[in-house]
Amino acid sequence: MTPDSFAPDLYEHFDLDRRNTSRELGILLAAKDARLEQMGFEIGDDRRQEAQIAHTILSSPEIRATYDQGLEDQLRPTWPQLSELAAYGEWPIKVQHSFQQPNQQQYGFAPTAQAQQSPFDPFAQPNQASAPAPLASPYTPAASAQERPLASTRAIMAIADIVVCSIIATPVLAFATDTSTFSASFLMGLCAILYCVGFEVVLGGTPVKKLMGYEVRDSTTGEKLNWVQSLKRQWWRAITIVPGLGGVVSFFAAIFYATTIKQENGLLGAHDKLANAEVVKKQR
Repeated sequence: MTPDSFAPDLYEHFDLDRRNTSRELGILLAAKDARLEQMGFEIGDDRRQEAQIAHTILSSPEIRATYDQGLEDQLRPTWPQLSELAAYGEWPIKVQHSFQQPNQQQYGFAPTAQAQQSPFDPFAQPNQASAPAPLASPYTPAASAQERPLASTRAIMAIADIVVCSIIATPVLAFATDTSTFSASFLMGLCAILYCVGFEVVLGGTPVKKLMGYEVRDSTTGEKLNWVQSLKRQWWRAITIVPGLGGVVSFFAAIFYATTIKQENGLLGAHDKLANAEVVKKQR
């Protein structure tokens, strides 16, 4: 990726389907960047910068629409110009059409030499050339550079959460020994809801996730989940409040959701997508 090189069509360059939504494209590009990171490529590597620029442009419906219109208008931007589009949401002034040579301007006449201008001429136009804009933060607030845990890691955290929740609920079980099975199941389900949903909303994750260096947040805003979002994400745990059948449904739902956490979808489970949430490494 050199400053003067034309950038290719991002859809073709990253083998993307133009029919996908911006959110779907963002997930796919985040997964590509995560794979590059796992392969040992640093954040400043050209391949990762290209993936990050593409993510910022194509994951935003507004910026993507501007980019798509540029393709229709046969614009041929350079990578630094794409970076400016990602940063500011609009094309820089000097973006060339496909039929123009690299040393031509899009509009007006070619500039004349200004070597004889007085440096103190108050009417002289300032030099319009500027350094390329820095890369826009590509996953703000949605994360890519911040690694999402693998399915196996999340399974370990889920099992540990069950153990911790059971320890915390021991006094409740002791209290429920003289009550009916229905009451005991109800109280255990309530403990699970308070543990998983409560910690997720108040602290941004259960104690286990926090200790392992992860947090749960809204994938769009980067904020902690609200109560509605967390209940959507944790419904399969909340249903344990229903005696008998609730535990069975929760067990099979847990297995199903575990199988949906894959590299291909950016390591987002179906229950994460239901609440527009993601599990990522904690920000320092």
